[in-house]
Amino acid sequence: MAQQSRYAVVSFDANSFMEPGSMMSREQILTRMARHNVVIHSTPPSGRHVPVPPSGLSKVGDNLYCYSNPSWLPRIYRWPAVDRFANRLRSLHRRNLIRSRAGNLPRVIYLWHPLFIDEVNRYQRSLLVYHIYDDYAGLPNAAAETARQERKALEQADLVFVANAQLLRDRQRTFDRPYIHLPQGVDFEAFERVRKGTRQPTPELENIRPPRIGYVGRLNDKVDLDLVLQLARARPNYSFVFIGPVEHRELGSRAETLAQCRNVHFLGPQDYGKVPSCLSQIDVAIVPYRQEPGQWAFYGSPLKLREALAAGKPVIASSISDVDAFGDLVRSARGVEDWLAQIDQALTEGTDRACVTAKIDYARRNSWDARVSLIDSLIREHLSQQT
Repeated sequence: MAQQSRYAVVSFDANSFMEPGSMMSREQILTRMARHNVVIHSTPPSGRHVPVPPSGLSKVGDNLYCYSNPSWLPRIYRWPAVDRFANRLRSLHRRNLIRSRAGNLPRVIYLWHPLFIDEVNRYQRSLLVYHIYDDYAGLPNAAAETARQERKALEQADLVFVANAQLLRDRQRTFDRPYIHLPQGVDFEAFERVRKGTRQPTPELENIRPPRIGYVGRLNDKVDLDLVLQLARARPNYSFVFIGPVEHRELGSRAETLAQCRNVHFLGPQDYGKVPSCLSQIDVAIVPYRQEPGQWAFYGSPLKLREALAAGKPVIASSISDVDAFGDLVRSARGVEDWLAQIDQALTEGTDRACVTAKIDYARRNSWDARVSLIDSLIREHLSQQT
């Protein structure tokens, strides 16, 4: 409980939190930090978010809370001056709620997006952590203010974590300061339970003819559906399986065109607890991301890669900047013919005991538990220097 906590984590991000069927890096990290600390995550309301209670604060788990603007303090886009006043009220309301949960604990502000840097400066804090998992200013449709906000975050942060090594190098060239490379992790124990036979197989997958070429994750604009369509047409005897929500507004008619292929199967969103079982029934995992700079995935550090390795599966990914760090554990491909050749070869690799063991050993060393242990030790080290 709160009285046993070492410090309070006040987290800010622009994305939804604890969405059913999803466990992104922020959820993986914050749920583990809540084992020993009070954690309050603040996120804007979204169409996918759970209903917001009148207080704005939802209890997600032990020591773990999520704040989103309550309905009586909405954004007022039509009248900017009124919205600025309402924003001060929202900020005051949020700070009072945080104070009621965090008490007198040392307060660690954990920033996942530079959008909130001006807001967090209204809060008392012992430490500011900035966790970079994308090139926010370089993304399509990024606001002009984003570059200024990120520079301000880099100037003020006590600790800066960066998920992607290439992104870290690029940030060092534009703003010289200490950075810590913190790649994504994996929920290794969940995959161990499947290997030990404590999880049931997924019936929907059992009914799909092997070999199964699978992608697990949100199907949105970062996925190269034109490539996948060519792969599916070139290998009609392979089943291409997509597990996760489909963002039809982003993909337009491309998803419908792909769905017309008889060897393509969309299973839709699955509870996150089923992901290890789903991957255990896949023959080859794929991460077919678009590769051009400015796309979401260019600086990606995909969770899907780590999860496929934890399942001991062959995995093929587009040649995005993060893939080379995996060496022989992950095959990279560029262009349709290369992808087809890599899939064909990976199907022969799947049962090689040495390959499977190497993948699982990598995942064991790079678990989320290990990542959060490092974050916690660095935070406590900085806090101890202030006493």
